[in-house]
Amino acid sequence: MRDRLHEARTLVLDSESLAKAVLRDRTVTAWLALAAPGPVTVLTSDTEDLTALCGERVTGIKV
Repeated sequence: MRDRLHEARTLVLDSESLAKAVLRDRTVTAWLALAAPGPVTVLTSDTEDLTALCGERVTGIKV
């Protein structure tokens, strides 16, 4: 978990391209979801990324 939080902080502070900005936004969303008391559901266009970042702790609903 600490590695994911470190990666999120790094992405937030160092986003130069659109691809990095999109990844940063997804990572920050996952970070906030993990910090919230469960159960947590997130509406997202990319449930695969959310699952990769959060595992089973967060439910993603595709919109």
